[in-house]
Amino acid sequence: NCEECAAATRHDAYGISSFVYAKRRPFDHQRLNNVIKGLKLRDMPDHVHDATSPLRMVIRSKGFLWLNSKHHNCFYWSHAGASFKIRVAGSWWNALPADQWPDDDFPKELQEDFDDEYGDCRQEIVFIGVKMDEAAIRKKLDGALLNDEEFEAFRQRYKAGDWRKIIQEKYGVKVQN
Repeated sequence: NCEECAAATRHDAYGISSFVYAKRRPFDHQRLNNVIKGLKLRDMPDHVHDATSPLRMVIRSKGFLWLNSKHHNCFYWSHAGASFKIRVAGSWWNALPADQWPDDDFPKELQEDFDDEYGDCRQEIVFIGVKMDEAAIRKKLDGALLNDEEFEAFRQRYKAGDWRKIIQEKYGVKVQN
């Protein structure tokens, strides 16, 4: 297809690439704030912006994130050019009791979001940029995640929901452990 060839050529010519950052551990709120300083945003004072950050090459990013400070909330990350917003998208399914889940079938695409101890809680952010250093961006974001000791303390404080039982009993779907 000629359109696909033209798009591939533009991507090569301009160095445009994308990747998905996906992790199953919450971000530390303060460390994530420091990472965000790598994006050149409207109304961000120059002395706050980290001009050396690999995130400076990101032109668009969006997705869902999980913060340790508001662990029941699913946040939506939306960034385009100099605009950036993080807002509450709702609660993670994992955080809701069974009576607040849909009464109908549980959509397959939602089931696919569940994994691990905390169900659907996750980082899932798409990054699009020009001549991005994906490894450096991943390393920067990984540094904002709870480390092993912090995550263990998080586990002790906040027990995971019983999402496996809810999916099995309410929808008759067998869930792998």
